[in-house]
Amino acid sequence: MIANKINKSNLITNGIPVSSSTFEGTHTTYPMFSFWERESFFHSPDVIVLGSGIVGLNAAIHLKQISPSLRVSVAERGFLPYGASTRNAGFACFGSASELIADLDMQSEDTVVQLIEKRWNGLQRLRRLIGDDNLRYEPSGGYEIFTPSDQSTFERCLDKLTYLNNIAGSVTGKQNVFSIKDDDISRLGFRGVSHMLLNNQEGQLDTGAMMQALLARAQQAGVEVYTGVTVTEVLHEEDGIVLLTQNGFRLPCRQLLVGCSSTTGLAVW
Repeated sequence: MIANKINKSNLITNGIPVSSSTFEGTHTTYPMFSFWERESFFHSPDVIVLGSGIVGLNAAIHLKQISPSLRVSVAERGFLPYGASTRNAGFACFGSASELIADLDMQSEDTVVQLIEKRWNGLQRLRRLIGDDNLRYEPSGGYEIFTPSDQSTFERCLDKLTYLNNIAGSVTGKQNVFSIKDDDISRLGFRGVSHMLLNNQEGQLDTGAMMQALLARAQQAGVEVYTGVTVTEVLHEEDGIVLLTQNGFRLPCRQLLVGCSSTTGLAVW
C-alpha cells in the first residue's frame, strides 16, 4: 500500500539523513545517497513517471520522442510491473457488440466513436512501437458468446449489427467487423451457448512479452527505470517537486507524471 503520510523521522535533506531525534527524541538515522549515486542515478531528472506499466512506459517513451534531451526517469514500486498491465487476459480489443450498445445507451454516438478511436489507435500505436513479433500479437478475432438467458441482448445486437458495423468501419477502415458466427459454436466445443458474434478486428497478445519489450524500448530511448521505489508523499517546492520514498529518500524533479492507478490514495496535487 502507498501511504498518504510519511513519518518525519524518514526525511532526508539534500541526500543527508536527518536524525529522528530532531523530531521524536530518539536517535535513528536513515540511508543517504553517495556522491556516485547522486551523480549516476536520479540525477536531477526533468520528469519522473510513477509506474512502469503500459501507461507509464509509453508516456516516458513518448516524452523522449518529442524531446530527446529531456531527462526522464520511471519509478516503479514493485520489483517488476506486476499491476494491471501484466495481470489481464491479453485481449487486444476495442469493444464487443453488447458493450458498445451499452455505451451508446449512456453516451452520445460521437463520444462512443471517440472511445473506439482511442482504443483502436492505441493498439495500432503499440504495434508500431514494439512490433507484432515482440507483442506475440495474433489477429485471431474476438468472440462474444450468448447463452439462452442472453437472447434479448443478442436480438438487440442483431438489430443494430449494420449500425455497429458502420461505426466500427468508420474507425478501422474495415467492412463487416461484426458478424454472426453460430456455426463456430460446435467447432469450438462450447456447451450452453446459443449464439456467437465475431469482431474480426480484435486479437490477442502476450502481456508479459509486451512489458519486456516496452522496458527495453524505454531504456533504449534513454529512460532510466528504477524498481522498488515506493512513493509515500509528493511535495511541491519552489524549485520543483520532491518525492518522498518509503525508505527515506528525497527524489527531486521538475515535473511529475502519474502513470499508475495504484496511487489513488497518494496526495499528489
